[in-house]
Amino acid sequence: MLFKPLQRCTSKANVDKRVSPHTMRRTFNNLVRQAAGDIAARAMVGHATAEMTEHYSDVTVQEKRKAQLAAFGDLTVQLGGSSGGSKPKTGGSSSSEGVVH
Repeated sequence: MLFKPLQRCTSKANVDKRVSPHTMRRTFNNLVRQAAGDIAARAMVGHATAEMTEHYSDVTVQEKRKAQLAAFGDLTVQLGGSSGGSKPKTGGSSSSEGVVH
């Protein structure tokens, strides 16, 4: 029902990506979750479980970094040499280099 109107809108706006009603649902889920939190997103979108809200979420690198800093402060995890092991690194670097995503 909404696919053709969305196609017309994206065409007039010169958007090259395909936008579907499902795309809009995922985008709304993410914006509400980022602005108001998981519980508000679940209530507004109508998900019965946190798992469904998570399924429709796309967590950004910035959100992952913010959560990592909240949980571990300045402690970052850097992948070690070819062995694939990890060793902690301390420091206040704002770079995301060495951060496991």
